[in-house]
Amino acid sequence: MNNHDPGQLDEIVVEDTNLTFDDFYRSTYPGLVRALVVGLGSYERGVDAADEAMTRAYPKWTEIRHYDNPEGWCFRVGLNYGRSILRRIGRRPKIAGDTWTESNVPNPELWSALQSLDRDLRDVVVCRLLLELSVRETATHLRISEGTIKSRLHRAREQLKNELTRNSHD
Repeated sequence: MNNHDPGQLDEIVVEDTNLTFDDFYRSTYPGLVRALVVGLGSYERGVDAADEAMTRAYPKWTEIRHYDNPEGWCFRVGLNYGRSILRRIGRRPKIAGDTWTESNVPNPELWSALQSLDRDLRDVVVCRLLLELSVRETATHLRISEGTIKSRLHRAREQLKNELTRNSHD
């Protein structure tokens, strides 16, 4: 493995892979959508961000396929895209609400608990638990230290436990 600056994602290279974009897309897209839905707090935004990330990955596939974790790259691209859209939406007047509500999710209590987390904590939960990235990969993709990843994951688990316990007693 190369020693690298976390801000330089392009320098993370694996020896070689013959993974085609079609294979990558088929195996990665559903999990990427789930991770971005949680990360962005909306089904529509998650799907849109996953589509955008895959659209950006396709023309660069010969380079991206050699990264340690192309899925993590796509997650970061999708997350950045989704957040830029949210910033633009935040500047406009509110219009009709999102169709993704707690009644649409398989576990509304967990969904609500995840949405109660600060964005920074939720990003770590998504990378570590939904995308199953290592601490190192999560740190690289979120551009923060490994110690911060561990600390945020610990805090997030405690908050989720407290939130789920409180909801079960209501």
